[in-house]
Amino acid sequence: MIPLATHTATSPVQITEKSSVDAASYGCANSPFGMMWLAWTSEDSICEMFFGENWESNPTYKARNDLMAQKLTQQIFSQSENKPWNLQVSGTSFQCEVWRAVLQIPYGSTMTYSELAKNLGRPKAVRALANAVGANTIGWLIPCHRVIRSDGSLGGYRWGMARKQAMLSWEKKYRIGRNFTSLNTLNIATPK
Repeated sequence: MIPLATHTATSPVQITEKSSVDAASYGCANSPFGMMWLAWTSEDSICEMFFGENWESNPTYKARNDLMAQKLTQQIFSQSENKPWNLQVSGTSFQCEVWRAVLQIPYGSTMTYSELAKNLGRPKAVRALANAVGANTIGWLIPCHRVIRSDGSLGGYRWGMARKQAMLSWEKKYRIGRNFTSLNTLNIATPK
């Protein structure tokens, strides 16, 4: 069993212990992919990104601020700004390992679940890996939309297949000069 702890990732592989989880604000904004809910602890630290109407706010989130959500959304989807983001996630060690690997898939590219499992040294863990990809709560910034089936089909997507296809098309359109893989770090809070 993993002990309860909160960690800050200072690089994709270096983790240092952090004393507490910051309180989060949340809001709703329009994104290139429809309605999007965000939760953040600071202007560069995102802890949740959900697409669609059926989002339920975490009761610990302190205040709704749609204006800040719109500002952050504009920064996230800006074609001229490569702002680094801290991504605060909560998951098992395996989920966090998978999300780190997903962050390494180049912008505008895709990788199959099987390839991702092999890259992690767990070629037989494809189903568990797919479940971890699906448990991602920070859509787009942890680009789970880049993971597809071995036959080339898109597979499933938490926020709908049309949205997944739109995200992949967007990345191909704006591929030149963009690479988010080195910009995002994960702050990991292991669950109770």
